[in-house]
Amino acid sequence: MIFINNRDRSLIDELNNCLKNCNECKIAVAYVRNSGVNPIIGNIEKVIKGGGNVKLITSHQMGITESEAIESLLDIGAVVKVFDNPKKTFHPKAYIFKSIGKSEYIIGSSNLSRSAIVDGIEWNLHFDSRNPSSFLIEDEFDRIWDSDDSRNINKENIGTFFNTDAKNDFTDFVKREDTITVSSNKLQEILNNNVCYPVTKRPDGTTTWKFNLSVNKVSRLLNENEFYVVVRCDYKSPDEVIFAIPSGYLKYNIFPYANQGNSSRYLFEVNKRTFQFNWQRSIKMDGKPFVVSK
Repeated sequence: MIFINNRDRSLIDELNNCLKNCNECKIAVAYVRNSGVNPIIGNIEKVIKGGGNVKLITSHQMGITESEAIESLLDIGAVVKVFDNPKKTFHPKAYIFKSIGKSEYIIGSSNLSRSAIVDGIEWNLHFDSRNPSSFLIEDEFDRIWDSDDSRNINKENIGTFFNTDAKNDFTDFVKREDTITVSSNKLQEILNNNVCYPVTKRPDGTTTWKFNLSVNKVSRLLNENEFYVVVRCDYKSPDEVIFAIPSGYLKYNIFPYANQGNSSRYLFEVNKRTFQFNWQRSIKMDGKPFVVSK
């Protein structure tokens, strides 16, 4: 049995390792967010493309689960349900991975969000089917999955359960888990002491910014302390936008999906209006720690 606390051992690594070695995955979590789906969606997709099944059941309680995260999973063929019983709460955090002759389980405190699987204070246990009680977990998952309280989610009804406009003090607080407040002094410090990539102003009428990062340089820096990659778009123009991207976010949410045009550089193209990357619909550069000057 392995104890995972995101300090000595991170849940994101455990999840990705388990996904690489399974042919079926079942996930039951109270909340699902883009920041938790993006770092593992590549390996989830590989399970599905390899002929495996991925099932996820979550809740719509308090408006915390993001509809975009659910859409991303539906897009790659995962089967998603929502627990819909106003008289009961839904609060499990369970990850089940099945392969030939073996099953693995991760049970604990982590929902599917960045802080929960990367660097938040969480306690999870990872064990396999040799544990004599392990079968009880999958039996309970299947019972809830097959119950009348679990509703199938698809593109047509997703808005019924996950209201993207839901606002209240609690959900606003939870959604700030992915953000980093950057003061003007901090911004200047970032600009002075980090990897900076000016992007010159492109002709009027163009809809994207383009930039690239050196694979070797960034990989080397990732082994050191936390840093920012600063991208100054429309450099020194009245329309300049500065993105300060934390290295941890690059490592887990961007690089796994970036277009590596050749062996030495990651290539990026960002829509000026939506701030969406061209290669991953659900990853955006707004609403995150990115836009620090505009």
